[in-house]
Amino acid sequence: MLDHIGLVLLLFSLSFPSALSLLLSRRSLLLSPFLLPPSLPSTPYDGYAKTYDSLDGGPLASLLSLDVGRAALLSRVRPGSTVLELGAGTGLNLPYYPEGLSSLALVDSSREMLKVASSKPPPPSALRPTRYLVADVTSSDSMSSALPDGEEFDYVVDTFSLCVLGQEGAVSALRNARARLKRGGEILLFENSRSSQPLIAAYQDLTAEYAAENGGRGCLYNQDVRGLAEEAGLRVVE
Repeated sequence: MLDHIGLVLLLFSLSFPSALSLLLSRRSLLLSPFLLPPSLPSTPYDGYAKTYDSLDGGPLASLLSLDVGRAALLSRVRPGSTVLELGAGTGLNLPYYPEGLSSLALVDSSREMLKVASSKPPPPSALRPTRYLVADVTSSDSMSSALPDGEEFDYVVDTFSLCVLGQEGAVSALRNARARLKRGGEILLFENSRSSQPLIAAYQDLTAEYAAENGGRGCLYNQDVRGLAEEAGLRVVE
């Protein structure tokens, strides 16, 4: 029996044909200290670090309203709160956090991606310096080595990283997120997910593996994110 269950907000964005339809069907909706405990082996994403923003934060991302989705997701974060972001990458979410956070910790397995993130302005007027932590978000041991024992957060954020972790890894990451969540806190997700529209879902299923291996950087865009969250013991609220 869980003593508390994280509340999850899901904003879905899928790769091109379904991303547009789902986003439209909704609302169309100072350098900081760079902390690196402990060392992890290099990852494929180290090689993407210098060009990652041009794809996931470039004109195509804006065309698909991904910037609108990020802003809508992070508008739920209240000033004065504590935030843990998993799979933070190059810090594409940083411009959308509110002013006056109590603390923000960005976690990623790629040291080079976090170096790019650390070169960007952190949220203004934060009470504590932003932390940049190298850790494997699917491993509770790795997360424990990066964060103090017992540290919990008002919000845990994850955008577009579950799709590269595989089914088991994604569930593990969500369980680790739940373990770091304060009672009454929220886990905020903006992820690729399998469409509820049958034709689009069939297209995703047919193309997901090929796309992941050919330019998709390992991202399987047909995961059932709602199912993953429920398997991790989380209650979907929106």
